[in-house]
Amino acid sequence: MNYNSFLNLSKKKISNELKMGFKKNQRRPYKKKINLDIHSKLKKIINKKQISFLDVGCGDGSISRYLIKKLNIKDFMLNDNNFFLDKIKWCKNEKKISGNFLRASKKIDKKFNLILCYSVIHYIPKNKFFTFIKKLLKILSKKGILFLGDVPDKNLILKFLKSQKGKNYHSKFYKNKINYSKIIKSKKIINHSDLSKFFNKNNDYSIKFIKQNNSLHYSNFRKDIIIRKK
Repeated sequence: MNYNSFLNLSKKKISNELKMGFKKNQRRPYKKKINLDIHSKLKKIINKKQISFLDVGCGDGSISRYLIKKLNIKDFMLNDNNFFLDKIKWCKNEKKISGNFLRASKKIDKKFNLILCYSVIHYIPKNKFFTFIKKLLKILSKKGILFLGDVPDKNLILKFLKSQKGKNYHSKFYKNKINYSKIIKSKKIINHSDLSKFFNKNNDYSIKFIKQNNSLHYSNFRKDIIIRKK
């Protein structure tokens, strides 16, 4: 699935990823774990006094709503496709930016000191990946934080799947055999080192990779990445 397909979901109320391994009555508690994990990281580094917040690929808005309440955010905007945004009744329409962020970013004429992009990066085509990152950075204010959450890493995936724990995980959720060569050749999954190289070329930013809470489904091969503009 690419980013355009992801943004044009029309009938699925919840992604297959979140469905995987969870019965319907388990999804809400799991979402709560995600909210707690993100908030525990942000509350240590964010200035609560003046937060201007943008959530790119906000989905059902549950993470946004949680952070807005916990961090007492007054100035915020949400981005996703109309299917999701129309379902977010607690947010006024003037605070919603619809459409693919690669195009929708042109509508944004302000900067934010906190930008969240959670579980979206792996849907961005690799040939547009750094264009996407640059557009996020363009609207990040000085000393602002870009939180790229739930970002998979090709090397971590391979390492995990070669372990017994990973093999058990794969057999539980997938019917097909593990195709290592396909993973290695995949153009949809980046390495975290690619991001490090990108930001190391620019002294205007600092980058930190943080492990997800062990209770989260993909914690073995995904990390949260905090980028701060100096």
